[in-house]
Amino acid sequence: REALAKKYCCFNLKRLPSQFESFWEVPYGDETAQHGKWAKGPKMRLFTAIKKALGDIEIIAEDLGYITDETKELVRETGYPGMKVLEFAFDSREISDYIPYGYDHHCVVYTGTHDNDTATGWIETSGVKEDVELAKDYLQLNLAEGYSWGFIRGAFSSTADVAITQMQDVLGLGSKARMNIPSTLGGNWTWRVNPDLLTTELAEKLYAITKLYGRRKKGSSITKRRLDKKAVLASMATYAKVKYGRSIEHADYKEILNCLGLALLEQIQDDIDKTSELYDKTKRAYYFSAEYLMGRALGNNLISLGLYDEVKEILEQLDIDINKVEDAEDDATLGNGGLGRLAACFMDSGASCNLPLMGYGIRYSNGLFRQIIRDGAQYEVADNWGSDPFSIRKDYLAVDIEFNGETIKAVPYDMPIIGYGTYNINTLRLWKSEPIVSFNFTLFNAQRYDDSVREKCRAEDISRVLYPNDSNWEGKRLRLKQQYFLASASLQDIIRSHKNNHSDMRDFDKWHVIQLNDTHPTISIPEFIRLLVDQEGIEFDVALGLARKVFAYTNHTILQEALEKWDINLLRDLLPRIFEIIQTIDHVCMGALSNKNYSDYQIHSYRILKDNKVHMANLAIHIGFAVNGVAALHTKILKETEFANWYHLYPQKFQNKTNGITPRRWIRYANPELSKYITKLLGNPDWIKDLSLLKGLEAYLEDDIVLDKIMKIKHHNKKVLAAYVLEHEGITVDPDAIFDIQVKRLHEYKRQFLNALYILDLYFRLKDDPELDIPKITFFFGAKAFPGYARAKGIVRFIGEISKLVANDPVVKDR
Repeated sequence: REALAKKYCCFNLKRLPSQFESFWEVPYGDETAQHGKWAKGPKMRLFTAIKKALGDIEIIAEDLGYITDETKELVRETGYPGMKVLEFAFDSREISDYIPYGYDHHCVVYTGTHDNDTATGWIETSGVKEDVELAKDYLQLNLAEGYSWGFIRGAFSSTADVAITQMQDVLGLGSKARMNIPSTLGGNWTWRVNPDLLTTELAEKLYAITKLYGRRKKGSSITKRRLDKKAVLASMATYAKVKYGRSIEHADYKEILNCLGLALLEQIQDDIDKTSELYDKTKRAYYFSAEYLMGRALGNNLISLGLYDEVKEILEQLDIDINKVEDAEDDATLGNGGLGRLAACFMDSGASCNLPLMGYGIRYSNGLFRQIIRDGAQYEVADNWGSDPFSIRKDYLAVDIEFNGETIKAVPYDMPIIGYGTYNINTLRLWKSEPIVSFNFTLFNAQRYDDSVREKCRAEDISRVLYPNDSNWEGKRLRLKQQYFLASASLQDIIRSHKNNHSDMRDFDKWHVIQLNDTHPTISIPEFIRLLVDQEGIEFDVALGLARKVFAYTNHTILQEALEKWDINLLRDLLPRIFEIIQTIDHVCMGALSNKNYSDYQIHSYRILKDNKVHMANLAIHIGFAVNGVAALHTKILKETEFANWYHLYPQKFQNKTNGITPRRWIRYANPELSKYITKLLGNPDWIKDLSLLKGLEAYLEDDIVLDKIMKIKHHNKKVLAAYVLEHEGITVDPDAIFDIQVKRLHEYKRQFLNALYILDLYFRLKDDPELDIPKITFFFGAKAFPGYARAKGIVRFIGEISKLVANDPVVKDR
């Protein structure tokens, strides 16, 4: 029992031989089997005992070779699937029991087993010529596909419930990779896979054929967690007393939120630690981004943990509405638009796909700003979002950051990124800027009260606001400080981790890769080189070579304002050593172009330092090993127009990575009723992690009952939105109207202005013809304009004036 149970800790399936029906019994001590005899095996008594002890474990009956009628009957009685080996199928003398068209689906097909040659070896070396020709004809084998992949295709496309292929066949190896030749001594069981052969292309090929023939595991792959409800209730009660001095029953919703967050952290902290320990031993990716538009954490985390309903029940025991607890959470506006939301989706996907990914950003205490619309115009006020209930401050990991004589402290707050349906929990580390000394008692005692806390305020300004107004020199200086603060703190942290887990800084690239989300974190490149050269004693050329292998760059837009350019004097004044390193990088890169016989005119377009500016996008492209756009059309424009000269110089670097969004937040959490219905139609919830499964909904394209149900769900959601608008804005909207919704950051190129002109066009058409046959429609805009972006704020005002115009016109206001 114990031996069999331990096997299932390591393997998904166990193969049992046919000798349990009968076997050749050899007397103990005999040197040969000559004096043995046939004896009856334990038969069903063994398998009944196995089931009683271990439950319905997955077993395959090894019914190969000569099988008696009694053995066949035992296999049928157990209910275990038998084996089919594809290499045995092709017998030119007679029809084989292993030919695929004759399979009963209740079996397991192998391309070959450890006792057989590999598929390629059998075709090329060991197979009988006539049998090989039959296999080639039946499976349509060809060299272009690869003989072994033809066998894999034959197995996977068969009617067998389960198909298994050897790794040697996946790799297309010949007879030298054979595992065992029965009845021989020496040289067997020595083959081992070379990890370097397990490429991404091979994985994608195997995934594609698995998906094509529906060979992915039946049922749901979503991990189900268990929650100790009593422990959560007890922890919440304790935290309420310790933190707030009152019982959980008398706590307000904000306090309940924080107590619940801490209680849930207790439940998942071991998984956080185990994830981190595992990823310390493998290569890890890091995402550097100025923005993370995460959204509220509680509901999304509960959905990812699969514990939403359980926590709802816990709160109901306390007569607490979970929706009101969710509403009590501040939305941390650590991002502004698509760039920040993409970063959040990347983090979610990385955790849900069990990828070793860690994010780095800034913990802006006031986020972007809180928008107030008054008389149709935008006004800005501070948005102090306070804290989220899941982040953990880690003072022991704080690092010092220097700005040409000024030193501040970067303190990390770790936000858990919980993978959906998995025990994997990644980390988003956000840095808060603080002073080394927060209070000058001498100045305070001298009654210079403002001066006594001036350094504290200056330090905290760095992480106070996302994208401070940079219309003047001081604003630009603060933004540059922010970017360097993020870069230096994050790199110091990664280097510290590397030194704790690995012995040689010179193999840094083997363990770490850093993705720069737009040009904001590009200053990480010279800072990385500075840290290696100045603090680790590595030669500049070696450090530069490592940087070329570590950094990659994502471009989000072709707008020139997004391709940051810092004034040379500003960067040289604030970060003189960084400027020196950029100068050297520029010199090295331009020297390489000169050696390739580029003219001075051509070289100028590639310079990092030119026109009294430091061109950060040029730095990222020169050093990054990859440059990606975020949509096929966007990448095409980069290659053919905006970065055409760069594409000519580094064609191998350019690639496309089409942006996506996480279905966990944007379907599963945002639209629970639709999510539940999709799961019902598809049979399991795996689509939440694999959107390609939604193709299964095509079966309902003409199903009126299904389509009607979906429209009812949509209409219900429109009524919920209408109720929200009435409650928060005092405006009544008709849920039967078309809802035209545009939610984007306010910018000219996002075309809210064009949308507003369309509304005006509709307005004047209705004024000219009040009987015009158009559906009733309500327009929604969700957008913020940067405080210093006058034209964008003008568009907000323009939309506000249109809203007044329509609302006060009795002819069109109800249309």
